[in-house]
Amino acid sequence: MKLKTRVMFALLGLGLMMSCAQARYARTGIEQTIDNPVTQSYKWGEVQCYQGTVCAEVEVLRIDIEPRDGGKVELTLHNRTGKSVAVQVALEILDDQGVRLDITNYEDVALPPRQEQVWSMPGIARQGAKVRVLMRAR
Repeated sequence: MKLKTRVMFALLGLGLMMSCAQARYARTGIEQTIDNPVTQSYKWGEVQCYQGTVCAEVEVLRIDIEPRDGGKVELTLHNRTGKSVAVQVALEILDDQGVRLDITNYEDVALPPRQEQVWSMPGIARQGAKVRVLMRAR
């Protein structure tokens, strides 16, 4: 091969590598914009998803809180997708000013396609407190 041809192929290869890197940066930026944390507020408290796609895939249909100190909190979760989904769920108990009184460890919850599942955490509820449900991808 002639020197000019080799140089031209080298420049073409370099140009392709640069454009691939720029495309990768653009895709990462778009994914971060779409997958930002989401907070949904309700009368009983709130749901926080560290990735927006988690809240899009898994919905908190219902929450039942025993109205006593040390009571049980039950969540009814619904998988909106046509595939099995696994999330990690934790609870925070908050006072009226939003100060955290207690928090649980994250627990894995597997949801079959388009199904509901009840997840419960005993001994966490407090009289008159609000609940923050924390969900993240597993």
